[in-house]
Amino acid sequence: MLVIQAKRSNPLRARNWVSSISLELLVFAYLKLANDVENQFTFPLFINFLVISILICFCVFCCVYVEKWNEINYKCFLTTALLQISLHCLYGQRLIDASESIAEAVYCSGWYTTPKKIKTSLIILLYRAQKGVCVTTYGFSIVCLSSYATVICLKLI
Repeated sequence: MLVIQAKRSNPLRARNWVSSISLELLVFAYLKLANDVENQFTFPLFINFLVISILICFCVFCCVYVEKWNEINYKCFLTTALLQISLHCLYGQRLIDASESIAEAVYCSGWYTTPKKIKTSLIILLYRAQKGVCVTTYGFSIVCLSSYATVICLKLI
């Protein structure tokens, strides 16, 4: 009802209100989805990172010290293990980057021209969006590109 009245007076302002409301709903759905992903996959990601880290250590050790004749097989397996971890970390980094850009999107949406009720919701959303969303490995580390770099550096030293 409020949007219809505003639409008659200023179509641009009404469009901003509608986009602000749809942005708010989209962000809340996004945050809920990210929380569900964190709750469902945190322990399996921890086990995956632990097992892959052990396998990377084993492959590097076998490539360097043990079996020179089977070196190509170990290098192929090492490549696939690193690729697997890199995919998890890449999408984790994309989640972090997207969650950090929510606050900027809310601020640039023209929230200050909206009615008081919508403005209050958007300010709450703005404060909430300043805290990033991330997926962790059971609280051990954050799944992002910096953790991928740490895994590579620790395994190759």
